[in-house]
Amino acid sequence: MLDQQLKKGARVVAHDFEFKNWTPDKVENVADDGEGRSHTLYLYRK
Repeated sequence: MLDQQLKKGARVVAHDFEFKNWTPDKVENVADDGEGRSHTLYLYRK
């Protein structure tokens, strides 16, 4: 659905999951969010 609706150059940030068939431009790992949990952020561009 996002492939069809997003305009070229649109950015999408995903929290703790990857999109199938999309390659992230950047992946950022947060080792500790202050509450003892780790997270991964994915930046995608159309």
